Amino acid sequence: REMYMCLWICLRQAVFYNNTEAIKGYWEKAHQCVLNNNITNQEELDEQKEIVDKFKEFHYALGGLLLYHKRYNVLKYIMS
Repeated sequence: REMYMCLWICLRQAVFYNNTEAIKGYWEKAHQCVLNNNITNQEELDEQKEIVDKFKEFHYALGGLLLYHKRYNVLKYIMS
């Protein structure tokens, strides 16, 4: 939770100051956090699913923040 709070503050500042490169740089690295690891244990799979769900929720909120501030060029970059 603390990690997402710190990321949110930094990304909000980047959006506010129109620091497109910082947001793009974050996005380029963010997807690497949820790459599948060959997990076979059901408990670990459930834990991984929970992490991925929180990750997606955070990034939906980021998309909403970008849309609200009309940062369409960054949204286009993220979606491509």
